[in-house]
Amino acid sequence: MKEKQYVTIAEFARRVDRSPRVIRYWIAQGLIEAQRESLTPHSRIVISMNEVNRVLATLPQGEVIDVPEAA
Repeated sequence: MKEKQYVTIAEFARRVDRSPRVIRYWIAQGLIEAQRESLTPHSRIVISMNEVNRVLATLPQGEVIDVPEAA
């Protein structure tokens, strides 16, 4: 069976034990790289498995990603 290359926001949220809303916020803040599944404006946002693994390696359970202070 071929391993998935991308996950949805909901799948990513389950893996890191956060809500999809938090994941969307992290994406908006540039803390997670994500892309649209296709060129249409309403296509799903997906996150690469490389990015998932990077976040899992740097985000121990119970901790949050630091959001930079506003200048």
